[in-house]
Amino acid sequence: MNTTKSLFHQIPKSLITVTILISVLPFLLHYSEISLSGELMDLEQGIFPVTPFGFLSFVLLEWTSILLIFITCGLAYIHHHYSNSKGSAIIGLAFISIGMIKFSQVLLLANTEYLSLSDLKNHDLISTSFEGCLMLTALISLIIKNQNRDEKKTQNLHYYVGGIFIFLGILIIGTSDYINQFIIWSSTTISFALISFFPIMMYSIVFGVFLIRLSNHSNSYLLQSIFWSILPIGVGQCHLFIGSHQLFDSHFNISQFLFTFSFLLPFIGIILDYISMFKEEKRKTTELMIIEQDLKSKNHELEQFAYTTSHDLQEPLRSIISLSELLDSSYKAKIDHNGQQMLGYINSSATRMKNLIRALLDYSKIGKNRSLSNIDCNQLITDISQDLRFSITESNTQIRFENLPIIRGYEIELRLLIQNLLTNAIKFRKPNIDPVITISAIHMVGEWMFAIQDNGIGINDKYLEQIFIIFSRLHSKSEYEGSGIGLAHCQKIVDLHHGSIWVESDRDIGSTFYFTIKDDIPE
Repeated sequence: MNTTKSLFHQIPKSLITVTILISVLPFLLHYSEISLSGELMDLEQGIFPVTPFGFLSFVLLEWTSILLIFITCGLAYIHHHYSNSKGSAIIGLAFISIGMIKFSQVLLLANTEYLSLSDLKNHDLISTSFEGCLMLTALISLIIKNQNRDEKKTQNLHYYVGGIFIFLGILIIGTSDYINQFIIWSSTTISFALISFFPIMMYSIVFGVFLIRLSNHSNSYLLQSIFWSILPIGVGQCHLFIGSHQLFDSHFNISQFLFTFSFLLPFIGIILDYISMFKEEKRKTTELMIIEQDLKSKNHELEQFAYTTSHDLQEPLRSIISLSELLDSSYKAKIDHNGQQMLGYINSSATRMKNLIRALLDYSKIGKNRSLSNIDCNQLITDISQDLRFSITESNTQIRFENLPIIRGYEIELRLLIQNLLTNAIKFRKPNIDPVITISAIHMVGEWMFAIQDNGIGINDKYLEQIFIIFSRLHSKSEYEGSGIGLAHCQKIVDLHHGSIWVESDRDIGSTFYFTIKDDIPE
């Protein structure tokens, strides 16, 4: 039940119906004595009067088959490149070899003077047998890749198999005369009708392998269309080797048409795979857009909540601070030492809470009124250095930079980003060592990468990612002042510029903060 469902659940029912009709209809037309040969003969004689009837149809069908094979091969390789489909890669490489054999045979049979039914049957026997062996090998390769859990061992299997396919194709082309002689010798020893059933036997094995091992696991239109192409190939073989007794008779022409139709099915299959891939990509893109819009909405709500909550919390905090200060000034003499100490704790905790709320408000405001402009980074660093001149002078800090680029970004936010990084570099300096801060930038593909390097105390490796989390602190307030939100600001500002930020640190050398700014930031 599952196998039947897997063979019909994906490939269009109309294509299956057409395949069955085209495979069976020639039998019905032939035995109902309906013939179109007269009209075809008049058409061919009008175009190529010097060639025997049926030759033009034969050549057109052969070249159509070759064209379909190579187009399918190219499309399968491109499909593998974009979807990483194992089936497309292996089947595509198999089709290269099949196309090589077909092409060489058409060139060999181009001379109508020496063309005979036995030659055509022999060449067809070689090509269809080879096709059946290739399809079987391709399906076995797919089974190996599907069952082997160690991807490293089988990730290049399709290239190895494809190389063997092409080698065998060249070998058969080079030895086709010998193979032809072997078939002639075999037909004198063994019945030719028995030999002619070898391709049918090979495709029957392919049919069984697909039905048993791959039908429940294949979501590929290409693989399923190859499965259904076995029907016109088998029927065509019967027409050619059982029904045909004369060159270009009705059974011969039917067989050639069915062979060409069998190559049309994989072409349709790979086209359907492309349509399926594009639909899946469109679905994923739509889902991502919906998720992105939902995230934007949630982020806006969170920022609005943080802003409103922070703003509303400031008023009761002011009351707490004012009342604690009033108690301390008015009733200081009436409160013992322990009470005064508790008032001090209340006041300092409320003040710290006030600073945290103010930092949270600042964080929620980042990017709200942003506007893109061209920014001279050299001038920006100079202006920031002027703003920090008191800290720079007090700590005897050296800030080194030159030849920084002019970039496009949000100037207010970028100023805050660099100011936070410079403030941290000055704050977390080594005792008795003057801070040296070096700012540089290099252009990468589609973005600028900035580096701010210091010779400070460094950061422990296990905290390199944690430091960008809001209110994250690595040191106590007694060691270093701060709210623990500065680097979270930096992370948010870099995100606004569609970049990334990270840090590399050595406790002996110092830290280097890297961040990237995209060249083309959407409005």
